[in-house]
Amino acid sequence: MTMQPIWPVGTMEWSKKSSKKTKFARFIPCAGHSLNLVGRSAVDCCLDAVNCSGVINEIYISFSSSTKRWAVLKSHLEPQSKVPKYLSETRWEAHAKATEAILESYSAIIGALNDLYSDVNMKGDTRLKANNLLQKMEELEFVFMLHFWNCVLDHFHKVNEAIQKSDLLLSTCANLYTSLQDIVQEIREDFDELEQQAKTTLPNVDYRTVRRIKIKRNRQGNDGSASGPDALDELSSRDKFRVKSFIPILDALETNLRRRGAVYNNIAKMFSFLANLSLSKQEIQQGVELLMEAYPEDVDLKLTDELLHFHIYVKKNHKPEEKSHLSHTDLYQIIYKENIQMAFPNVEAILRLFLTLMVTNCSGERSFSSLKRIKNELRSSMSQERLSALSILCIESDKLRQIDIDELLDDFAAIKYRKILL
Repeated sequence: MTMQPIWPVGTMEWSKKSSKKTKFARFIPCAGHSLNLVGRSAVDCCLDAVNCSGVINEIYISFSSSTKRWAVLKSHLEPQSKVPKYLSETRWEAHAKATEAILESYSAIIGALNDLYSDVNMKGDTRLKANNLLQKMEELEFVFMLHFWNCVLDHFHKVNEAIQKSDLLLSTCANLYTSLQDIVQEIREDFDELEQQAKTTLPNVDYRTVRRIKIKRNRQGNDGSASGPDALDELSSRDKFRVKSFIPILDALETNLRRRGAVYNNIAKMFSFLANLSLSKQEIQQGVELLMEAYPEDVDLKLTDELLHFHIYVKKNHKPEEKSHLSHTDLYQIIYKENIQMAFPNVEAILRLFLTLMVTNCSGERSFSSLKRIKNELRSSMSQERLSALSILCIESDKLRQIDIDELLDDFAAIKYRKILL
């Protein structure tokens, strides 16, 4: 099994370059890429997870590579049913949608594979692949994995969409990673519920029995009462699946979420005292001293008295509902809108430093991927002005869909209309 990198390569290169400019630059890995790597490590931790991803991909490739097979599949699907989708290696949004599509159209896909296998006019290779997919899809372990990953990826997908926003705060990112850890811990107790869902989808099927050749080993005198490799063989097929697949996946998810989320938590805690309005002067000084270790040239002990003064100003003039806490954005907006930067220069500088820490760079990468789709071999002679205009339309497609095209066409036609109206 290949080891995955701890941090995305692109952000590591950025860290090396930025560290040459300033030695106090804080390296924060892209939250979106880190979450993708968490999922990737969980899929690679056991064979049942790898098999589930492989079968989902095989289903898509088998039907999409032939218009005839795709027509057979469409004949079994309802008009609003979701079709199989390709599993992307980098975009885990595709994993969530692909798993949901297979689970929703499970019966239709089984029916289409049965038709392909029983059709004597089909090629022998096609019938063989259809039979192999049928056998894999009709295993209880595969259906269990479908329900399990559908549950996990649904939470991951929603968090992944939230952390790709350009205005995401570091503290919010840390809280989202912590919430995913809590969700994974709760799913650990849902094995029986997931098993019941799998048996509802695939009744009258039990776990496969794995037969192994037992190797007898002479026990040595210093072995004691340690359990050997035969201890796992004594478990039932259900317990083996739970111990060898279900629990290792959850352990991998929880471990990687904790390790990668610790980076955001540590930095967020470093600046958390700025927004806590109930701290005493001694507690504020402890937070300032901790911040001075990371930014010795930007922070000094003058920040203690200035921050205490600022907290009093906010509590007296704004009277927040929860006087003990406001967000860093709210505090900076107070300074900016009321134009009191001269009164609290150090507080304003530290808040600006925290709010400008880059949490994710997925939005920028999405722009480059849109440009790649637009600038293809058929548009090699496109002018720069037209390329820029099409790129903006593609990147901001959500706003473009809100515009009334008919009204624009009428305005354009009125401008270009040459005939003089009498």
